[in-house]
Amino acid sequence: MKVALQDPLLRIEDVAALTGIPVNTWRTWIASKKGPQPAKLGGRLFWRRSQIDRWLDEQFAAAAASERK
Repeated sequence: MKVALQDPLLRIEDVAALTGIPVNTWRTWIASKKGPQPAKLGGRLFWRRSQIDRWLDEQFAAAAASERK
């Protein structure tokens, strides 16, 4: 039985496709503790969709704030 998650879990390939940021960049960020950090579940890395959406919103807000300076 499949259960639909209200806040889906994303693998690194999903996050890369969603953001347009290459998988290798995400791997570098994970290692250097930059960007949203994933949870390790069953030996695999996952992000919540809401976590990625929130991070993207923060990036756009920071960019808008720097444009106003």
